[in-house]
Amino acid sequence: MVTPTIPRLPDKRQKPYSRPAKTMTIGIGFLCQMNVVMGSDRQMTLTGWHKHSEKKLFYDVSDERIIAVIGGDDLGLAKEFWWKLLEYPIVDAESLEQGIASVLDGMGRLTNDLPLQLLCGIATKTGTYMLGFRGKGIYPIMDDLGIICAGDSSLIRYLSKHIDLFWESTGSGVAAAVYLLKRAEEFVDGCKGPMDLIILEPGPRMRVIDPALIEELDERLSGNHDKAFRDLLLLSPPFST
Repeated sequence: MVTPTIPRLPDKRQKPYSRPAKTMTIGIGFLCQMNVVMGSDRQMTLTGWHKHSEKKLFYDVSDERIIAVIGGDDLGLAKEFWWKLLEYPIVDAESLEQGIASVLDGMGRLTNDLPLQLLCGIATKTGTYMLGFRGKGIYPIMDDLGIICAGDSSLIRYLSKHIDLFWESTGSGVAAAVYLLKRAEEFVDGCKGPMDLIILEPGPRMRVIDPALIEELDERLSGNHDKAFRDLLLLSPPFST
């Protein structure tokens, strides 16, 4: 087994960056073993407006299923999508896809490129599933990261391709999610704030990662100490399966 290593951040003046980003909405989601890991920042920045925090990750829990959505670009549109989706009878992956398509069709995606990006996850009694949306298209997320980025979108992709995608355990996946989100946040000038991170599991079950744990993981990871990074991947509780 190859030991995972931490990628170093590229110089802002060099590729893949043509200029430093000033604003960003970031969210990631991926399948990890039988689970789904989803995370996003909360920072909202608009030209001429003060920065503030607002949740971009929403979830709903029932006995039959748990669904979660991360919204990017137009957050108001993402919220509209979320509340309309909850009116749809979703019990499994198939009905989730049908519900997403029905709601987005009603919002005009067939005739317009909606200013909206989505990551949608579901956990049922027997499994998990993920879908993404951008522009007009709905797509499955299987063996890669689902990524929402507005701003310097290349950074999180660059890191994910240089971080040895070690999805051997949910703990490893959580560590990777924290690292990718925090480094993308760090790259944006003046960007710093709370983040949301959850795990969806068959059952269905959901675990919400405590913000204090996110900060603790980031503190250990951001020093680029390879030994600490390797040790972190061996952690079991509170998020490893």
